[in-house]
Amino acid sequence: MSRRYSKGSKPLIRCDFGKSSLATSRSVLSPPSLWLLIHSFLLMAASDEIGQPLQFDVEHTIFVAVGTDVHDSETTLIWAVQNFAGKKFCVLHVHQPAHLVVAQKNEEPSSNTPKEHVAKAFEEPEKQKPSELLNQYVFILAKLGVQARKVWTETNSVEKGIVEIIAQYSIKWLVMGLDAERYNLKTSKIAFYVCQQAPICCHIWLVCRGRLIFSREGRIGRFNPSLRQTSEIGLDQSNHLRLDFVDAQQKEYASDRSQGLVDPKHSNNEAIGTSRTRLLLRNEVHSLESSRVEEVKKRKMMEEILETGKKLAEQMNKKRDKLSKELYDVEEQKLFLERKASEYRCEVKELEKKMFDAVGLLVSFKEKRDKLQIEHEEAKNKLRLLKNMLKMEPTCFHSVEMPTFSFMEIIEATRNFDPSWKIGEGRHGSVYKGHLRHVDVALKMLPSYGSHSQSTFQYEIEVLSRVRHPNLVTIIGACPESRLIVYENLKNGSLEEHLSCKDRYRPLPWQIRIRVAADICSALIFLHYNEPCIVHGDIKPSKILLDANFVAKLGGLGISRLIPRECLEIGRFTPESDVYSLGVTFLRMLTGRAASGIVKDVKRALENDKIGAVLDSSAGDWPRDLAEQLALVALRCCAKEKSDRPDLVSELCSVLEPMRSIASATFSGSKQHSRVPAHFTCPIFQEMMKDPLIAADGFTYEADAIKGWFKSGHDTSPMTNLKLEHCNLVPNYALLNAIQEWQQQL
Repeated sequence: MSRRYSKGSKPLIRCDFGKSSLATSRSVLSPPSLWLLIHSFLLMAASDEIGQPLQFDVEHTIFVAVGTDVHDSETTLIWAVQNFAGKKFCVLHVHQPAHLVVAQKNEEPSSNTPKEHVAKAFEEPEKQKPSELLNQYVFILAKLGVQARKVWTETNSVEKGIVEIIAQYSIKWLVMGLDAERYNLKTSKIAFYVCQQAPICCHIWLVCRGRLIFSREGRIGRFNPSLRQTSEIGLDQSNHLRLDFVDAQQKEYASDRSQGLVDPKHSNNEAIGTSRTRLLLRNEVHSLESSRVEEVKKRKMMEEILETGKKLAEQMNKKRDKLSKELYDVEEQKLFLERKASEYRCEVKELEKKMFDAVGLLVSFKEKRDKLQIEHEEAKNKLRLLKNMLKMEPTCFHSVEMPTFSFMEIIEATRNFDPSWKIGEGRHGSVYKGHLRHVDVALKMLPSYGSHSQSTFQYEIEVLSRVRHPNLVTIIGACPESRLIVYENLKNGSLEEHLSCKDRYRPLPWQIRIRVAADICSALIFLHYNEPCIVHGDIKPSKILLDANFVAKLGGLGISRLIPRECLEIGRFTPESDVYSLGVTFLRMLTGRAASGIVKDVKRALENDKIGAVLDSSAGDWPRDLAEQLALVALRCCAKEKSDRPDLVSELCSVLEPMRSIASATFSGSKQHSRVPAHFTCPIFQEMMKDPLIAADGFTYEADAIKGWFKSGHDTSPMTNLKLEHCNLVPNYALLNAIQEWQQQL
C-alpha cells in the first residue's frame, strides 16, 4: 500500500507487505527448501498493494529501523530475529529523496528556476530506491526463515520520519541499530531524538554489532520529556548505554561546538555522562571485536548456504531438462503408437467385414450342403432297401425309417444352443432341450474326437434306432453333421434329480421307487437277451428318466459303442457289469445316499437287523419286508465275483414283479401324483410352469417359452395367432403360488 501527502503537510509514507507469518525454528533450513523459500519471498516482496488501508498487529510485531547501508543494518536484523522468535516483523525505513535534500539546503526557489527541473528529474528514480532497498532486507530475513512486511516514508528528516511512523501506527516494539565502527554521529543523534520524542508506550532497543547497547522500556500512556530527562532516565534505569554510543554523541557536540551550533548548557549536561561511560571502554572493546568476528563467520556461513542453494538449483535445472527430453521422447512414442493403433483398428474393421461376409457365405453353403446331404441320405436308404429286397435278407429288428436333421434345424430347435436350455453335461457330451418339428425333444451332442467315420456313426445310429422297448428312451433321429442324437423328451426329469431334490423335483414315494426298479430290470432283460447282446455300460440314476406317468425309461444306450474305447475310464463292459451297476442303483433308491460306501453300510445294517436306520425317510414308511428283500437282492448284484451275481430273469424278475404289484395296490394316489392340472401347464412347452408370465393376449406362458417366441421374431399370440398390442410380460404371482401349494400337498 502507498500513501502520499502533499508538500508541507505530513511526510510521504509507503509500505509493502506480504504474508505476516514467522517461522519459529532457528535451525538452518536444507538448501533446496531454503532456495525455494528465498525465491518465494523475493516474488512476494517485489509486489506492492496500493489503495488498501495499512494495518498491523502492533502487539505482536517487531519493527526494525534500517538505513541505506545494508551491511551495517544486517547485524541488527539478525539480533532481532534471535531475540524475538515467534514475533511478526516489519522493516522500517525513512528515505531522504534527492529533491528534498536540495530543497532543504536552498531557500524556497521560484518555480521557474533550473533547480526545480533538476529536482523533478530525480523524483521518479528516487521513488524506486526505498522499495529496492527494503527488498534486500526482506531477502536477508527470508534467508533466516522469517517473512517480513515493510513500511517507509519520504521526508528530509530521518528522526522525525521514524517518530511520525511510530505515532501513526501506534508501534510498541522498535529495534534500531548504531554504527559504532564508523562512529556515525548522525546515527547517534537520530537515536537520541527517537528516544526523546517517541511515545512513551513504545519500547525501544538500540543495537550495535549484534549487541544490545541501550533499551527504553515502554509504559502505559504518552509523554514528551526533554532530551536531558530522557538521557538521564535511560542511564539510571538500564545502565546498558555503551561507550561508542556516548562517544559518538560527544563527537557530534564537538563538531557542533566548532561551528557554533551547540548550546553551552547542553554541553555541560553531556559532560556529566562522559566520565561515566569512559569506565566501560576497556571492557567493551574486546566484546565488540568478538562480535565482529562472529558476524564475519555468520556472513560466510550464509554465503556458503546461498552458494549451495545455487548449485542445487543448477542440478535441479539439469534434471528438469533431462526429464523434459525424456517426456518429449515419450510423447513422440505415444503419437507413433496412436498412429499404429489407428491403423490396426482400420485393419480390424476390414477383417471383421470380410469375416462377416465369409460367415454369410458359409451359412449359405451349409444350407446347400444340408439339402444335398439329405437328398444323398434318402438316396442311400432307398438303395439299401432295394439291395435288401433283392438279396431277401432277414433283419434282426424291425425296419424303422429314422429322420435325419440338418444342423440349421438343430440350431433353431435349441435357440443356437442357448445355455439356459442345457439340461445335462458329462463326459459323453452335452444334452439340450429343444422343440424340433413341433415335438419336444432332448438333443445329445457327442464329442467330436475319436476315430469313428461318418458312415460308422450313421450305421450305429440306425442300429440303435431299431431297438424299441417301453422302458428304453426312444431315439427319434440324428444329425450326422454335428454327431448329435435326438431323443424323446421326458417331462419328469431323472431319478437322480428326484433323489437329490434338485430344482422343482420332489422325493419319490417308495411305491414309485419299487416300480422304477422293476422297469429298469425289464429293460436290461430285453437288452441282454437280444441277438446280438447289447450291454448298456453306464447304468446310474442320472440315466433313468421318468415320463409324465412316472414310468422309468433307461437312457444313454449305445454310448459305449459310439464313444472310442480309449476315452472310457472302465475297460470292456459285460452283462455282469450292468448287473453290478443295477444293484448300486437299487441301494441308492432305498437309502437316498451317494454311491460311495453304500454297499458296506447296507450290509452292516442287515447284519445288525437295523435296516430301518439306513432307509430314505423322504420316501415314506417303507414296508420292512419289502425293504429287506430289495436290499438283499441289491447286495447280491454287488457281489465281487461275477458268478455270484443273480440272473436277471430267474432271480431278479421273480423278486421285483411281486413287489411291483404290492406297491401299485398300496399307492392309491399314484395317478393323482402324476396328473398335473391343465391350467398349471404351459401352452407352448406342455409342461408344468416354474416361472409363469402373462402376455398381452391374456394367456399365461412359461418364461423361457414366451421369451423364445418373441426372440424368434414373432409379434403375434401363440394361442390366437393375432397380433399383440405390445410384448410386455407381467409375472403371474397368483398362479405361481397355486402351483407351489399344489406341489407341497403331494
